[in-house]
Amino acid sequence: MRCNGINLRHGRGIVLPLSLVMLVMVTLLAVVAIRGVTTEERIAANLRSAAVGFETAELALRHCEEIAWTGQDPTGAIKVEDIRFPEASLLGDAWRVSANWSDATRAIAPPVVPPGIAQPRCMIEESLGGGDALKFPKDTRPRVYVVTAQGFGDNTQTNFRARVQSQLRPPNAFAAP
Repeated sequence: MRCNGINLRHGRGIVLPLSLVMLVMVTLLAVVAIRGVTTEERIAANLRSAAVGFETAELALRHCEEIAWTGQDPTGAIKVEDIRFPEASLLGDAWRVSANWSDATRAIAPPVVPPGIAQPRCMIEESLGGGDALKFPKDTRPRVYVVTAQGFGDNTQTNFRARVQSQLRPPNAFAAP
């Protein structure tokens, strides 16, 4: 059998190998595309977890700032005097000790937390304010609080932790030493 001078019975069979090569190329492109989408989904989940962790840490920070500013929380259950750190060596640095975060007398949990998220905590520490170069009235020094908060993201696989910190000088900033 002849068709335009080509013997069809003795064809080389190029269609099958060509279609197999094309099929392999399309499969590789599909695999690469799926991997890219999966990576982008992980990145988005981690970004969301970081944002949730930061927001819960901010929530706890504002709660402790209110306690430090007014001297007690709105419910009246916690007073600043109840959460002092007796160790002078930890003055302003107690937040660095991981055991302090699990101590309920030192790390305060805000009353309202979104469901499904680990409980954020905050600490209020008294710090020496102003430094030695500034002049203060006799027998007084400024009272400055270092407020540190720790929040967690909602992604249990990454266990994202965020910490935020502020320094606060309440209205009754000068106190006798």
